[in-house]
Amino acid sequence: MRSIGKGDFGLIILLFGCLSASEIQAVTLLGESEVGQRSTSEDFDGEDQEDDYQYLNGHLALDGRISSKLTAESDAYRKTKDYEFLNDLDNQTDAFTVKPILLLRDEDKRSLKADFRANYRHKRYENQPRLDYNQIDLSQGTPHLIQPLGREILHRLT
Repeated sequence: MRSIGKGDFGLIILLFGCLSASEIQAVTLLGESEVGQRSTSEDFDGEDQEDDYQYLNGHLALDGRISSKLTAESDAYRKTKDYEFLNDLDNQTDAFTVKPILLLRDEDKRSLKADFRANYRHKRYENQPRLDYNQIDLSQGTPHLIQPLGREILHRLT
């Protein structure tokens, strides 16, 4: 199985890198990883076989405020499984999500926001290329009205 390389999560950084540094008002970058060993009997109830595998999970999240009306959230995941004896099940999954959020209206008591989400996922099996797949999902969030709780309480008290 491939290990996580330096450039594997570069897509998220590249998306924000396309904007000049002067245009980005705030950026938050978070990451986590998990490495270990498990068995299929731990994963699935009723599974009798003890098929041990090593796993590596990695996650990066990058959120940025690009302007007063535009923010973006993005995530990158990598999950790998390397089975001890069942090499046909060795696999790697990469998933990327980008979600820009546009502030359509901002008033004193409420805000109107709209979002769009783009997901890309591909899964690769080391010894079973016929099981490989790519998945692309595009979705549009309906504009929604946000009323912060603090403002609503303050409005009721006055």
